[in-house]
Amino acid sequence: DPFNSLQCWSHHDGAMAILKVWNDNLSHKSGTFIVKQIRRGLIKSSILRNLPLPDWMLDGSHFGEQDRELDYDRIVVRVVNLHHAFAKLQQEDSLQILKAQKLYNEARELEKALQDWLTNVPYCCSPNQHILTKPNAWPRRHFYSSTVYSYIKPGFAAVWCQLFVVRMLIISARLRALEMCHPNPLLDHTYEAERLECISQLEAMADTLASSI
Repeated sequence: DPFNSLQCWSHHDGAMAILKVWNDNLSHKSGTFIVKQIRRGLIKSSILRNLPLPDWMLDGSHFGEQDRELDYDRIVVRVVNLHHAFAKLQQEDSLQILKAQKLYNEARELEKALQDWLTNVPYCCSPNQHILTKPNAWPRRHFYSSTVYSYIKPGFAAVWCQLFVVRMLIISARLRALEMCHPNPLLDHTYEAERLECISQLEAMADTLASSI
């Protein structure tokens, strides 16, 4: 919400307008590198602003996404619209348990899709975990914890950090759905166990993200 109050989105709206012109008039040409990057930036902007993606932006193949990047893009696009759907549902006056259950199921599907996508990531691109010796000696000014993740290229680190964030968005959506689906959690014994599982996963992803940064 604090992001929505900032008056700094006009250049994002301008980029969206330019991309729409390209889509309407020049999309018969292949999407160039800059077209692909503008769309990726606008996807991140939409998450921050709790906005849905317009229909014409949904298919990443029109904007230069290919192969495994396109498979990942399809997951992210669904995450953005799921994020918006939850924000919209929370603004409604009446309790929408059935809608929340549907969004919960979608969050579970997206979590599995992301996990399946990760199984095909080459081993050389994956993070390497290091445990700093002498826990009392490592400099807290420079390290978040005694666990550090390294990558053979900075680009791989950037990609994995985005993956951690996307998974956190999915898990947080699942957690919000749980809270909406169980107006009286004391009557459902599985609710608390699943809620704690989501919180534990969120904390683990946040720690891994911090250790990667």
